[in-house]
Amino acid sequence: MKIYQSKNVYEAALERIEYIYREFPNVVVSVSGGKDSTVVLNLSIEVARKLGRLPVIARFLDQEAEWRGTIEYMRKIRDMPEVELRWYQIEFKISNSTSLDNDFLYCWKEGEDWIRPKEPNALTDSYGITRFHEFMSSALDYEYPNDPACAIAGVRADESPQRFKAMLSSAYKHITYGSRDNPKLNHYSFYPIYDWTTKDVWKYIASNKLPYNEVYDLMHRKGVPIQKMRISNLTHETATQSLLIVQDIDGGTWDDVVGRLESANAIKHLKGAALCCPKELPFMFRSWREYRDYLLENLINDEDKKAMFKHKFGLEDKKLIGTHKEEELYKVEVSTIINNDYSLTGLKNFMTAFDQIELTKRRMRKNDKQAEATPGQ
Repeated sequence: MKIYQSKNVYEAALERIEYIYREFPNVVVSVSGGKDSTVVLNLSIEVARKLGRLPVIARFLDQEAEWRGTIEYMRKIRDMPEVELRWYQIEFKISNSTSLDNDFLYCWKEGEDWIRPKEPNALTDSYGITRFHEFMSSALDYEYPNDPACAIAGVRADESPQRFKAMLSSAYKHITYGSRDNPKLNHYSFYPIYDWTTKDVWKYIASNKLPYNEVYDLMHRKGVPIQKMRISNLTHETATQSLLIVQDIDGGTWDDVVGRLESANAIKHLKGAALCCPKELPFMFRSWREYRDYLLENLINDEDKKAMFKHKFGLEDKKLIGTHKEEELYKVEVSTIINNDYSLTGLKNFMTAFDQIELTKRRMRKNDKQAEATPGQ
């Protein structure tokens, strides 16, 4: 439940960002080309202008398999006088959901044919880090080893249960909307628009006539629902649905990725439902659990990955066997296998949502018992 006070989310976000700027001498805004980071960047510009802290330091970790619209938009940001953009094009590996054989895409790897040339003045030092999230949480350690520093990002709680859960624990002083990257060095990440809705985001962009990633317009013309518009790199486990429409809405991006991402063309020729759990149980199986186990044995060739799935599925099965959520869990696990979701993103979101519902029920039962024990109050 969200409890709103007299201020609106825009005013609250400005207050949060101003507090962050006053607390930290070094503030870096993470931008991805998406709508949420667009909002955070421009809110930060408003605050930095007020405090005399321009230009805003921003960072973009280019994952190579990006939409052309994303790259064009990032170049616009780079040219803004209010922004100093650190454009990272480093060699690292990212989860590759387009292939059953290769779990990772080694983006910007020397000796391979990249999707496009590197940008002028791109930063190429990975600090020895090989994964996306590790780099984003540790880069401050290398850039500000002796000074307090923080990153601001456009993470919102209503995007997933995992993100909502992350906003419930203490991060810095009184702040819960963040994470502790390295408290020993006084390095943190903050998410000042955590309570914004998608409508809030687009209202701010439209009201201020801000430039934004044109890929959103292309998706809108294609009929993609606003809540399902994702501007992530095209190998991500959440991007397989985007691969189904890339060729239709952006032939340039399709030409870029089809030669780099194996199986991308095969995914394009599949129907959308082929990348999701079917609505009806296939007739040859007696249960969703049997169907899941069949896919696990026959689609996952890597024995280590198969063992990991079995272990994690077994842990979650124990929690939900015999409940009304058991069948739904098996369907989520089917989607996890079909989408090569080795990071278990979908499963984690499902279980987090379940845990939150159960926690709410326990609190309600506790409150009911307390009310019964104190009649008349």
